[in-house]
Amino acid sequence: MEGTDNFESPMISIAELHHNKIKFKVNTNSETLNTCVKNNERSQFWALDGRGKVTDENLAQFLHSGQFFKGQTSINLNFFGSNDLTDTGLKTLSKGLKRLTALKRIYLDFTCCSNITDKGMLSLGESLRGLTSLQKVDLNFSWCKKITDKGIQRLTKGLKRLQFIEGLSLNFRECPQIEEECLESLSRDFRGMKCLRKLVLNFQECKKIKNSGLSQLSFERLPSLQSLYLNLA
Repeated sequence: MEGTDNFESPMISIAELHHNKIKFKVNTNSETLNTCVKNNERSQFWALDGRGKVTDENLAQFLHSGQFFKGQTSINLNFFGSNDLTDTGLKTLSKGLKRLTALKRIYLDFTCCSNITDKGMLSLGESLRGLTSLQKVDLNFSWCKKITDKGIQRLTKGLKRLQFIEGLSLNFRECPQIEEECLESLSRDFRGMKCLRKLVLNFQECKKIKNSGLSQLSFERLPSLQSLYLNLA
């Protein structure tokens, strides 16, 4: 499933985790530099590729190393399959995100992070609500089997504060505890998003959500909406 954007840029710093240690690379004008990006304040686009390797501990180590800069406008964080990442790590991440007041685009991939629960969703929602410059948000929680309707409600309470958001993608594919009740709360919390033009909602293989749940969705109060992708199959 496509998200709201591809986050490509001519200058992007990439941090990779190797054997629980963090290795930094900076890609500037197609030239790779094996250097720490710690003091590279020019880098407004930042990405972390930590598939299967992120833990609460090494994420905290990374965030405390000063890699987040207040001037950053776009981040792409991939935590795919990091089963050692829990609500504690998500709370730490959320504290770091609060400092990025200039952020315009954010992509977070928590696919198959099996130990994230509704508590972590609350932390994330609280951090996003203060990032009022955000224009594009792409959050992937596919196969996060501990997330329930309550977690989605806690997340969207933060998202509804983003009055200038133009693109939003929420992926909850195969989250078995999610029920149709969350669809009504989503519709309610989206009402404040007057600038929203593109919306992606993926609840594929969420067994407790049926096609009948469509009746609980309403997008009438989204005057700028031009593109809608909805999967309840």
